[in-house]
Amino acid sequence: MALKRVRLDVSPTLKRFLKTDPVIIESVSRGVETPIGISVNVPAGEKPGTHSGVISLKRGRKTLLKRLPVKLQIVDNFAPTADAGLDQVIVLPEGQTTAQVRLDGSRSIDPDGTIVSYIWTGTPDPEDMATPTVTLPQGIFEFNLEVRDQLEASSRDKVSVTVLGPPFIGQLPDVTSESSLQIRGLTLPGALVKLTNLATGQSQEISTENGLFQWDLTLAQGTNEITATASVGGAQSAQVRHRVFFNPSRTIRLDQITPNQSKPGATIVLSGSGFSPNGSSMSVYFEGGDLLAKGALLEAAETTLKVMAPLIPFAQDQAMRVYVTDGENLSNSLEFVLLATSDPTPQDPGSEGTRFVELANNLLELALGKLEQLAKPGVSDETWSLIEENILRLMDALEDFRLRVQRFHDAGQLGTLDSIYSSEPFQDLLAHLETIAELLSHSSDGEASCNAASVIEELKQAFRPIHVLEDAIDAAIAAIAGLLAADAICCFFGVAPCCAAIPFF
Repeated sequence: MALKRVRLDVSPTLKRFLKTDPVIIESVSRGVETPIGISVNVPAGEKPGTHSGVISLKRGRKTLLKRLPVKLQIVDNFAPTADAGLDQVIVLPEGQTTAQVRLDGSRSIDPDGTIVSYIWTGTPDPEDMATPTVTLPQGIFEFNLEVRDQLEASSRDKVSVTVLGPPFIGQLPDVTSESSLQIRGLTLPGALVKLTNLATGQSQEISTENGLFQWDLTLAQGTNEITATASVGGAQSAQVRHRVFFNPSRTIRLDQITPNQSKPGATIVLSGSGFSPNGSSMSVYFEGGDLLAKGALLEAAETTLKVMAPLIPFAQDQAMRVYVTDGENLSNSLEFVLLATSDPTPQDPGSEGTRFVELANNLLELALGKLEQLAKPGVSDETWSLIEENILRLMDALEDFRLRVQRFHDAGQLGTLDSIYSSEPFQDLLAHLETIAELLSHSSDGEASCNAASVIEELKQAFRPIHVLEDAIDAAIAAIAGLLAADAICCFFGVAPCCAAIPFF
């Protein structure tokens, strides 16, 4: 049954603010929707306040039971609405460790005024503007935006940014005599990791909850190429590749390690047979628990190898197994103990690394400047390029290592890491640099006994082990990354309850 000519009635308290369209409804039926419009108009000069009432239906003098409560609040200023943009997933291009990410708060609005400030917070802290740009390593980041209008009214919003790079794979051996291998690694929490052994076709997809993953795979004899990618929300990372050579036979023999224990960075001698005098083909590995570190090879002969013990500091003595490979053949292993290290200045953790790199790089920069002035005119372009390249390369390696060490947040770990800067290779480097500085000082004074040619020759001799230091630094970085993966996973990603976002190595 339909009701005819029903009137929309607005309470007296609301009549000067509200109007309905229509005022008279010609017909109303039960269960049939009848659209009506309600317009609001607040007269100029109206004071802030709250006005309550109802809109009801009347037929003649009779008011129907159904009523619509209305509360109208009049304010002198509407707060702006913050909009930090959509959550983003950024894929790192191959070979890159950071990405430039643009945050966008430009869609924030103020209905009755002007937004006068954009305040962003997060790590790293963005500039306070509508669309700042931040440089982010791999990880998950959250940024908060607060916008304010001319009357200091404000609102907030947040945005999540996921930067996806290749998964980190713990260091693998170049050669193994075992037919199976366990891979352990780290990626973003919640990411899907796909691992494949191209030699056998074996493949596995692993969903990670906390970012950690492991995979047991079977190796084919010869070269096994293992690939890994990570995916988040349909976005896939660049691919990381590792090669492992499986050879079940042993044609290299390791008989003795002298000494059989040392501190990180000390020189040790391996005796045995089947070694190659071609040092570039030989590799020495130190393995203990989940840690696999490569020793820097100093000299090679058919029966002896001189090696630098890994630059990996431990708070307690670490028992390790040492073995040798030429890329296709693998030796037996012998036990070796990497002795514990301690902070040289426990009252000031983190000081040695900064001071050492600052001193070394100052000496290197001074040497480069003086050499350019004194010697460059008298040497070939090829010789000068080699000298300049070696100096800059070493400066970059030292600074890179120092920055990675400084990312540790635990004072005890940081102090223990400081001890590596008092190790044999770093002290040898300082001794060489001081000799070069002395020679250059005499040369600049015009002493005939130390002309430019002799300075260049001495410099070449002093920097002969640059590649050794680089190898040692690379090995230390890889091993430190492994320690981080095992002991401080959250620190990679900056998510609660983690300490900070740390880029992948």
